[in-house]
Amino acid sequence: MSETLAILTEAETLAKVADAIGQAYATELGRVLRDLERELRRLVLEANAGSLTALARAVRAAKLRREIQKALEAAGFSDLTETATSASLDRLVEQMGKLRGAAKLAAFTTSDQTRILALKEIARLDLLGAGEELSHALWRTLAQGLYSQRKVVDLLEDLSDAVDVEASRLQTLYDTTVSVFGRQVEAMKSTPEDVFAYIGPVAEKLRPFCRAHVGKVYTRPEIDALDNGQLPNTFLTAGGWNCRHIFQAVSKFSALQDLVGTEESSVAQCLVPGQNSTP
Repeated sequence: MSETLAILTEAETLAKVADAIGQAYATELGRVLRDLERELRRLVLEANAGSLTALARAVRAAKLRREIQKALEAAGFSDLTETATSASLDRLVEQMGKLRGAAKLAAFTTSDQTRILALKEIARLDLLGAGEELSHALWRTLAQGLYSQRKVVDLLEDLSDAVDVEASRLQTLYDTTVSVFGRQVEAMKSTPEDVFAYIGPVAEKLRPFCRAHVGKVYTRPEIDALDNGQLPNTFLTAGGWNCRHIFQAVSKFSALQDLVGTEESSVAQCLVPGQNSTP
């Protein structure tokens, strides 16, 4: 029964993705898929040569490749998947799947449909006020960071070559974009009835907004009424630039539910373990 429910849930999510994907976004995903194709081919060859690190990355990359293919095909863009993927790599991936440890690694690789849909939502936003050209460049860099397996330092170097923005600002823009994406994924999983705890690092140097709200629980309308003083849409931007906090849905059975509508904070239950640096 649970397996049937999981299949139906994935099918419903895939249907939403298919409805959301338009020509422009499909084209961008096609480009990401081609980059992923090249990287996956390299990883598979290294995995077959005995590299366990490459095997782990290749298993994830193969899963992501298939998720993007499914999303594009369901949206009616099979032609893009045909031009961006090759049958020879399919055979290599199949060969990799027979390697010792590949099956166990695959079991820990989750479905990525929600992330694809969240990425679609991010594509139409300019929450950071960077302007259309830079926002699009940041989005493409984010997509590459999610799916291409490339190192962030290399991605930012390419981005720096493409736009006339100083490196320190690019780092801030990219880091904030990544955080916004993570919150968008959380938003895609939530329902209008959910309440959210403001969770994340608690350190001595904590910006006033985060210090005032960390550990507290809010409804979505209450969050939307908050102002971090830096960026719009507080649910997605949290405390603003470089903030690593997140509004996370609270289980209906959690004791944190009792904090809704109060000024009380349960910081101990809302920390991110091992993170003590300034958010």
